[in-house]
Amino acid sequence: METYVFEFIEAFTHLILYLMNIYSSEYFKKKRKFNTLLWHCSNKQVEEYIQQALIPIKKYLLDKSLYKYRIILKNLRDEVIKIFTIEFEQLYKTNSKQLSYSSFEQFAWDFFTYLEMQMFENCDTEKTFEISFDLLKDHEENPSIHESLKDDWEIISYDNLEMYKKKILKSMNIFDNNKASSICQIYVESRKGTC
Repeated sequence: METYVFEFIEAFTHLILYLMNIYSSEYFKKKRKFNTLLWHCSNKQVEEYIQQALIPIKKYLLDKSLYKYRIILKNLRDEVIKIFTIEFEQLYKTNSKQLSYSSFEQFAWDFFTYLEMQMFENCDTEKTFEISFDLLKDHEENPSIHESLKDDWEIISYDNLEMYKKKILKSMNIFDNNKASSICQIYVESRKGTC
């Protein structure tokens, strides 16, 4: 299951860069992932940055310590304007047999289709992006984790919280005894008054 999630994170990252107009559309081409065609940035430097940023993600998925994965969009004044977050904590508490590849593929297809239909941004504001992640609290004290990760728990301070609106984009649910449980949630926090 970790492989599916890792591929999903990578595809999600490239699609957000396209939809949020981070780079010119000429840098993107369609690639097949999860039985659908998705936009993928073909700029070598961007691809390398994403691959480098995702190296620790794979390790933290395997040891079940990844809590949140974020794509942070900033304007050129270094102000956060949007944060796309995938939250994983409940995913580790499920039996991996409860989530088949076909159900994960259907979730990915539904979500990526929704994003392409609802999230395209035609805004002239120049933006940059960075990739960030948080680990579960019980892994935070692990000495093998780089010190800078410890300070990255909340990107939006409580003082600025009212400046952002949060929208849940998709939740992944499993059903056990006819009861739905959310195991993964994807949401965006947008700065009010920006495009």
